[in-house]
Amino acid sequence: MFIRILLVLNFIAGVRGLTPAELQQCTANLACSIDYKDVFQTKLDNATHIVELELEILRHQTNNLILPLEARVNSLEANHSQQTTTTNAVLGKLQNDVNYDRQYLVNLTQGLYILNDEFHRENMIRYQDVHKLVLELNTAKNDIATLQTAVKALLGHNLTANQIVGSLGTASCADKDSEIAQMKNNLTYYMNALTSTNKALENVRALETFLQSQVVQLKANLTKAESVNHIKDNLIVSLQNQLRAAQLNVPTVPPPGTCEDALGMKNGKIADSSITASESQPGYGPEHARLDNGQGWYTPERSSSQDYLQIDTGSMHYITKVATQGAPCCDVMVTNYTLQYSTDGVNWKDYRKDCALQYLTGNRDTVTVVEQKLAEPVLGRFIRFNVKNFKTNGASNYVGMRVELYGCKKN
Repeated sequence: MFIRILLVLNFIAGVRGLTPAELQQCTANLACSIDYKDVFQTKLDNATHIVELELEILRHQTNNLILPLEARVNSLEANHSQQTTTTNAVLGKLQNDVNYDRQYLVNLTQGLYILNDEFHRENMIRYQDVHKLVLELNTAKNDIATLQTAVKALLGHNLTANQIVGSLGTASCADKDSEIAQMKNNLTYYMNALTSTNKALENVRALETFLQSQVVQLKANLTKAESVNHIKDNLIVSLQNQLRAAQLNVPTVPPPGTCEDALGMKNGKIADSSITASESQPGYGPEHARLDNGQGWYTPERSSSQDYLQIDTGSMHYITKVATQGAPCCDVMVTNYTLQYSTDGVNWKDYRKDCALQYLTGNRDTVTVVEQKLAEPVLGRFIRFNVKNFKTNGASNYVGMRVELYGCKKN
């Protein structure tokens, strides 16, 4: 029994941090007590209660630490899954674009090679035709030369009528007439042949001129072919460079939920000089078009509006969300607007969804902030709110609004 008491006292000493001397004193006091069993039981119950209470507190503190960590882990797993899905979608689209560009380059290269082969085949056919015509021309020239030689030989006799008659000798008149007729026929034949030869020569000369023009055209075609080949080579190199650039410049679209910081309209990070408008009421310039600003931006009175509010963020930013608020006075608000974005403030692109221009809903009062989350982030330095509709009440037909931009800076 005493040993069990010592063990319990040692346990209590360990829990309460008692020294051996204090434990010995406690044992002596307990041994001297008249009703030490009740005292010991009471102290033991108190120590047990304290231990159980401290264990419960420790368990509660542990749960308070573990539960947020579990929630954080679940959130990180969900974000990681969503980011992985988004990244895979972007990489898949990029891969499809790269495959399309690569196939386009292959098709273009094949087309250029086919065009080059057809051009060389056509030139070869033309050269063969020209060679054949040149051979025919040389043959015709030889025939003409032979005929001219024969005609000259005939005409070279230059016989007079008396010589012709003398050459007939003592032949009878009938024989002489027959020979003269034969000579006339021969002369007529050779004269006709000479005329035909001259015409053939003219045709040959015309053909030679035509062939010369064809040779000039072929030379021009060869020069053009060399130019086409040069252009083809340059185009292939350019497309290859573009393909390499497309493969290197992977777009870094921010994952959903990671790019929604206020860019500085409300807190003044965007300078007054970076906010402009199509027109402003004196004293109510665009620099006041900030969420919760007590002054706001207003235009002069009008019945319809083509006004805009333009913001220069200072550098390239992804814009994922915008917010609008009515002007602080006189029931002035924009009820419908469109967005444009630009990299240089000169060339603008409309915010679209599935190729359709998006008309965004504005405000119905002057206090409530209406946020519009963009279906896909837009990348630009300049953002423009184009007013399409505004509230007209007959008393004060002003255009006015206050805005904020949300997103993140492009790395």
